[in-house]
Amino acid sequence: MLREITIKNFKSICEEQTFSMEAYAKRVNEHSDHITTLNGVTLLRIASIYGPNGGGKSNLLEAIFLVKRMLSSRYLTMEMPNFVCLFSGKKDIEESIYFVTSEYEIGYHFSVSYKLSSGDEGDDRKDKNRFKELKFLFHHESLEFRRNGEKEFSKLFCRDKTGSIESPYFLEIADVIKGLSLSENKSFLSYIRENYGNEKSKQKGIVEFDVIFSFFDEINRIQYSNRNDELFPLYNDDESGFAKKHKEGTINFFKNVGIDVDDITFEKVKRFDADAEKVVFHHTTEKGKSFPLSLRKESSGTRRLFYLYADLVTAIEKESILIIDDFDAKLHPILLKYAIRAFIDSSKKKNAQLIVNSHDIINMTPDLFRRDEIWFALKDNLSSRYVSLSSIINYRGDPVRNDAVFYKQYLEGKYGNDPFIDKGLNFYGNEK
Repeated sequence: MLREITIKNFKSICEEQTFSMEAYAKRVNEHSDHITTLNGVTLLRIASIYGPNGGGKSNLLEAIFLVKRMLSSRYLTMEMPNFVCLFSGKKDIEESIYFVTSEYEIGYHFSVSYKLSSGDEGDDRKDKNRFKELKFLFHHESLEFRRNGEKEFSKLFCRDKTGSIESPYFLEIADVIKGLSLSENKSFLSYIRENYGNEKSKQKGIVEFDVIFSFFDEINRIQYSNRNDELFPLYNDDESGFAKKHKEGTINFFKNVGIDVDDITFEKVKRFDADAEKVVFHHTTEKGKSFPLSLRKESSGTRRLFYLYADLVTAIEKESILIIDDFDAKLHPILLKYAIRAFIDSSKKKNAQLIVNSHDIINMTPDLFRRDEIWFALKDNLSSRYVSLSSIINYRGDPVRNDAVFYKQYLEGKYGNDPFIDKGLNFYGNEK
């Protein structure tokens, strides 16, 4: 599970900022069912980030996903992305991210820049002249861990900008490590996974391999969902695969939110010259006749609901760290409340986490959220910073009460991040 991330010089996050999923037990005691304890650490299962447009909410979510993109995927793009803060004058992104498992707490620290590459030699892709590969350049990289019950962290390895590795571990490959000098576009973690990953079962019990593979297990649990990408499957399961597996649950979900779906069937179709299946929802008309409608012809709100349900169910099943951008887009506030409560109330597995950003202040209420689950994105001189509601105090030094009307105080500017509009809106520029 995610415990904490600290990020610097990433997009709008110029100065060092920390976002934590650790429960603030000293100040917050409501909603005990929203937390879980793992390896002695009390962690939140859900967090919601609020703030004005351009405040940096999405950038924080992307920062959490960055480590997975950097270590486990090949990223093709048409142009150089703007990952670094444009106002800092620095080129390196710096990040520390901590995960907690049943056996370890693991912290990964890195400093990277990036460049575009034309691709591998001999690449015969037709689009090789159009798309280029984004490569991260490692200037620093280290991993630390502590076992269950230990207080102090042990450094597993440290890699400097020359690619040299220092480590008191890896005794069985000490000669390789001693002479290893990685190229700047290769992570040491990726090197270990690629060269020793197929021997994971043999390495079980050897702490250095166990820690690294446990770390990869955690970053592979991160799932990023952009709600604007509503027409495409979100996970390895395609839409028909999910609907087949969870047909009854999907039908009941839609009925519970007031959309009558009597049945779901599947039709064979061709997509991109491959065999596929089309998901068809069956509704009943006022005259009692069944009216079939393919998922892709349903309203955008209905499609969003389907993918949201798929997101949440899959996250619970796989105990994922589910990140959803624009959580409230095209969805009624009552449906959002229902979805959040359904996620929290799932009793089968408690190690799934849900991290979202939202403008849905109607649900910013103490009956739905703990105070440490509510975060605000603020903008100071074009740089984002992040504050938890549980850390906000008034002029007397008192924290926000757990029975306060959060959304009302938010709109009154008491949390410091509402989008004040000076002198009204002028849609005609400076014209008189």
